[in-house]
Amino acid sequence: MLVKKALIPNVFRIRHKNGTERIFEGVGNNLLDNPIVAGFVMNVHDITERKRMEKELAESENKYRELSIIDKEIFSPVPGRDIHVTVSIGPAQHKLQEDVKVFVHRVDQLMYQGKKNGKDRVCSDS
Repeated sequence: MLVKKALIPNVFRIRHKNGTERIFEGVGNNLLDNPIVAGFVMNVHDITERKRMEKELAESENKYRELSIIDKEIFSPVPGRDIHVTVSIGPAQHKLQEDVKVFVHRVDQLMYQGKKNGKDRVCSDS
């Protein structure tokens, strides 16, 4: 009966001769019992760029998450004075194969229509 040895996964860092750090991922296979090899064989590849992109993505997601948190505090440029805000909204759904400029123009028109109709109004093209 043949017993297959388990591959050993590993991630490690190596300093490049130019001083930068490179990150490698690989699997090792202990072939010390094999008289032809009599050693440990590793298959590795450089994942430095992937790790850098994963880090940038995580940082971007954190920034977005921070920006998307709704602040419940009342903001006023003058302490003790409230500011009342009205909003005009022109919701629209992007149509299949519609040019982005055409879509943005259509949404702008809906927003201006909502503004023209008065306070607390919503206009849509549906």
